[in-house]
Amino acid sequence: MQRLSEAQKVAFFSVSLNLAVTVAKGVLAFLTGSAALWAETLHSLTDLAASSATWVGIRLARLKSRAFPWGLYKVENLVSLLIAGAIFFAGYEIFREGVLGTRQVDLTNLPIAIPGLGVIIAAVFLFSWYERGKGEEYNSPALKADALHLRADSVSALVVLVSLVGAYFGFPYLEKGATVVVILFLLRAGGEVMLDALRSLLDASVDHATLDKIRETLAKDPRVSSIKRVMARNSGSVIFVMAELTLRSHSLKEAHAVADELEAAVKAEVPSIERVTIHYEPVEADHFTVAVPLEDMRGKVSQHFGGASYLALLKVDRRTLELKEQVVIPNPFAREEKGKGMKLAHFLVERGVDVVLSRESLEDKGPYYLFEAADVRCHVIDHPDLAAVIENLSELLGRDKSAAFRDSGARG
Repeated sequence: MQRLSEAQKVAFFSVSLNLAVTVAKGVLAFLTGSAALWAETLHSLTDLAASSATWVGIRLARLKSRAFPWGLYKVENLVSLLIAGAIFFAGYEIFREGVLGTRQVDLTNLPIAIPGLGVIIAAVFLFSWYERGKGEEYNSPALKADALHLRADSVSALVVLVSLVGAYFGFPYLEKGATVVVILFLLRAGGEVMLDALRSLLDASVDHATLDKIRETLAKDPRVSSIKRVMARNSGSVIFVMAELTLRSHSLKEAHAVADELEAAVKAEVPSIERVTIHYEPVEADHFTVAVPLEDMRGKVSQHFGGASYLALLKVDRRTLELKEQVVIPNPFAREEKGKGMKLAHFLVERGVDVVLSRESLEDKGPYYLFEAADVRCHVIDHPDLAAVIENLSELLGRDKSAAFRDSGARG
């Protein structure tokens, strides 16, 4: 809410500045009788209308109702389209007056008009630079569009200033060359604003960098088995995210809690996200994997977890608890001096292990909490060798089959 409040303040400052600039230009036009300044005053009235629309759009974007349960965030994008139209109209007016027109500049009181208009141009340009920065900070398309419009206004006023200075020194045709440059600038600025607004209104994807950041945040959670799809779209100054995941979860309640934590993590990583919708499902499998730390290749069960020399990985049928496949691999972290238990735990989670049978109790140790977060079951056993473990698999895993693994969607 703090970000939204600050964005509204900046938009209100823009309205106040445009009102002051319009009045100041009108006063200078009245004192000098300059037709160019009168035209620029009328131009500033369109800026005032655009800034007012920006402020109103930002306020309306936060309203929600039964008719608009997703909010009115895209009002900002509609406002941006209006501002793009105002920019194009300003370009047309400048072209008509500055290139095609035959207007003669009144030299009366130019020493007052030139410095006065210079101060106005500087004030408008500096505020547009400030507003652009705030628009990026708050991810507000309306603020960014209004900043571009103000910058275009400062350049169009510069055209008038150049025409006044040129006329004062006897070079009245300088205005036409500068006008062409301004028109090109206006077309580019208006096109950028219009394209950004249309992309959001048409639900185009956010940039690749933001998508990658969201995907990386989800992937680093050990409870996420795989990421099927991540989509995100802009709506006004906020982002809506939809992700399809497979989770290591043994119950719907547990999976729901994991999804809530993932949503909070993504929002913390990308603050402009308004909502994250996570569609999760368990991994379909007809088996689960059991890991047993071994002391040697002959199958002696190790007294230690992280320091075990080998690991037996057993693929067990989910329904019958019969052994389907058996493989023994070296423990890649057995010779590590520090952290070998945690490294081995990460290794087993990445390999998709569902159950760890160890003679060493892991309770209240780092690997235990990692396994708990990844829904990997840990059991302490006293069987001397792998053959005894395999012989008693039904007894050792019976409670897991009846509880944690009865859901056919458990991690495999």
